Amino acid sequence: MSPAPFEAHLDQKKARSQAIFGGVGAIGSLIFLFNARKTAWAMDQGFEAMVPAIIGLGIFFLFAGLMFRAVKTLRSPNQDAVLRMNESGVFDTRITSKVIPWSAINNAEIVNLRDTTRTRVQHNEDRNVQPVHAVSVSVKNASDYLKGEGALGATSKALSEATGYEGIILNPAELNTTAQAILDAILAHRN
Repeated sequence: MSPAPFEAHLDQKKARSQAIFGGVGAIGSLIFLFNARKTAWAMDQGFEAMVPAIIGLGIFFLFAGLMFRAVKTLRSPNQDAVLRMNESGVFDTRITSKVIPWSAINNAEIVNLRDTTRTRVQHNEDRNVQPVHAVSVSVKNASDYLKGEGALGATSKALSEATGYEGIILNPAELNTTAQAILDAILAHRN
């Protein structure tokens, strides 16, 4: 008997928090922008007056982008599963262009994403920081399954092809599931 299909959807609670955080950050950056510009004009500065304005504008676009992305998520609640596993294989709409068949998956394990670039000193200083767990899946010819859309996707796919790296990270961030649940579903379907 095959295991039940596994689906993970975007977490609405996290999206609401991101929308609020993005909105507050965008308003705060606009206040910074206008205060910095007003102060610079009062002091009769030239080009130097533009630097704080440009920084404030950049921060505004960062927070506004976060807010609009979260609002878009909230407007299309749980219509489609983001991460799916069934008898065909694994499909994550965020990073894969097609279903990864079970025959291509060699191994899967939980990894801590915070420990990937830490030095010993940084690791000792960050002992109180919670780990960020994801599932690393070893896939034969992983670059064949990665999306190549956008600059980041194309770069990721090109690096995977060039280095022969055969790992794909299934990150439960923004999803209504955990890394352990993803790993358990992979192991259940592979056996």
